[in-house]
Amino acid sequence: MSTFFKLAWRNLWRNKRRTIITVSSICFAMFYGLMMKSMIQGTYASLDNAMIKNSTGYLQIQGLNYWDDKTIDHSMELTSEIAEAVNTTHGITTQVPKLDYFALASTGNITKGVAIIGTDASVEKSMSNMDTKVIEGTYFSGKSGGAMVPVNLAEYLQVEIGDTLVLFGQGYHGVTAAGKFWTEGIIDLRIPMMNNTLVYIRLEDAQHLFGAESRLTHLAMMVDDPKQLEKIQNDLISKIDTSQYRVMNWKEMNAEYVQMAGTKNISSGIMIGILYLIVGFGIFGTLFMMTLERRREFSVMISIGMRRSKLAVVVFIESLLLGLVGGLAGIGVSLPLLAYLHANPIPLSGDLAEMYQAYGIEPEYHFAFESGFIFNQFMVVFVLCVFLSIVPVMSVFKLDFVKALRGK
Repeated sequence: MSTFFKLAWRNLWRNKRRTIITVSSICFAMFYGLMMKSMIQGTYASLDNAMIKNSTGYLQIQGLNYWDDKTIDHSMELTSEIAEAVNTTHGITTQVPKLDYFALASTGNITKGVAIIGTDASVEKSMSNMDTKVIEGTYFSGKSGGAMVPVNLAEYLQVEIGDTLVLFGQGYHGVTAAGKFWTEGIIDLRIPMMNNTLVYIRLEDAQHLFGAESRLTHLAMMVDDPKQLEKIQNDLISKIDTSQYRVMNWKEMNAEYVQMAGTKNISSGIMIGILYLIVGFGIFGTLFMMTLERRREFSVMISIGMRRSKLAVVVFIESLLLGLVGGLAGIGVSLPLLAYLHANPIPLSGDLAEMYQAYGIEPEYHFAFESGFIFNQFMVVFVLCVFLSIVPVMSVFKLDFVKALRGK
């Protein structure tokens, strides 16, 4: 068998121009496939990460009835048992205690209903990187009464840094919730819905505002390995009192989004399938032309006594080597660019950026950089080369070498 491989390798480079053209075709197919797959996967991952970091986290511990009826009356206390369960569960990283509820925000004669996010400011920036989203003022300094107001809401309420914001609503067990806050920072969350409706305040201020001292609506958590999310969730559930608390993951809390993402995966699968079809036709055309060019060569080898079966094996190995070299060359060309684009997403502008923002996606082309899909893409192109090698192999068995020698 090693003799066949040596012969196939030497055959490839007897006509360097033809081999380079064939390898370049496969290399381009590999490069184009990797770039498209990386962009699609990176875009969906960016959407997932934005939603997870800015809202639910990967996991939440809630009061038993909170999810079904999201009122502050179903809030919970962060007991020592809950804290111990979370701290002893391997895989949980950031923990952000939150008290979320609704209120009216008023400045002068302007009023709007908003969602109040009471959060631990020191930990929130580790989860959502909120400190990097401040465009005016400063991130929470620790002073009581400070608020982070999104840019669209600040414009609607006509508030600037240092201006007073009055929050009014109903608190825990029906108490009146009213308080004055000052605009400490204006933030850009880059998602229109969030920029229009959210106000972030310190957890202690939210508990005081709603008369819910020491209470939380949920404890949001991040994990170090999202692939182990189900295992981490089950481990945490086994350590808490499920008659009082429940543990939910981000997919359970965002069922509509997960269903929508499933539809997008189908559409992206169709796009990738069309790409593979185009790639397959490209490789087929290249191998077919290569086979036509070598009819006389095959005829000479058969006429001097080489068995067709052995020639077919050599031709098959040539196709494998072309797929291997072309695929590896495509990976070699793609990796530096993918690594750069993964670290430096391409910013969008104009109508396309507005469309991305409307769907809650940061207006950037994100590119994934994972060994899994790179290997899978290589295998797809390689298997296509193996499958399409039937073209030169069958031509060997069907070849009329007498006519071919005569140039017919």
